[in-house]
Amino acid sequence: MTRSDAKRQYWIRWRAAHGRDLALAPIDRRAAAARVAWARRREQFGPTGCSAAAVDRLRDAARARLARQGHPNAKKTHCPRGHKYTAANIYRSAQNRGRQCRACVTLRDHRRKHQKLVAAHVRRLRVAMFAAHPDRGGTSAKFIQARRRYLEAARAA
Repeated sequence: MTRSDAKRQYWIRWRAAHGRDLALAPIDRRAAAARVAWARRREQFGPTGCSAAAVDRLRDAARARLARQGHPNAKKTHCPRGHKYTAANIYRSAQNRGRQCRACVTLRDHRRKHQKLVAAHVRRLRVAMFAAHPDRGGTSAKFIQARRRYLEAARAA
C-alpha cells in the first residue's frame, strides 16, 4: 500500500467515525453499534448519563442535608483576609451566589485599577523609548535615558 493509499484509508475511517460522508466510507460494524448504543443511553438517561430519578434523589438528599446542617459557609464569621462578615460589610451578587466581603471587593477593584494605570504608563515609556532611538531621529543619550526609565518602570510593575 502506498503512502497516498494509506492516507486515503485514514481519512475514510476518520469520516466514518465522525459521521461524515458515510455513504462513501466502508461500514465499521463495531463503531456503528457503539454509536447506536451511546444514542440509546443518551435518550434513556439524558446528557448527564444519569437517570432523571437518580438526579432527583441526589438533589433531594443535598437539600435535606442543607436543611439539617445548614450551609458550611453560613458558619463562617470572617472572610479569608480576616474582615468580619457584618451586614454593612457583605456584598451579595445579583445571582445570589453567596456573599463577598465589601472590603476585599474594594481592595481587588483598586488593585485592578492600579495595574491598568501602571501598564498604561509602561506602554507610554516604551513608545517614548522607541521614538528616542537614533534610527528614528533621536540621539543615543536620549535613547539611553528613555530605556533606563522604561526598564525601571517595567521592573517595578
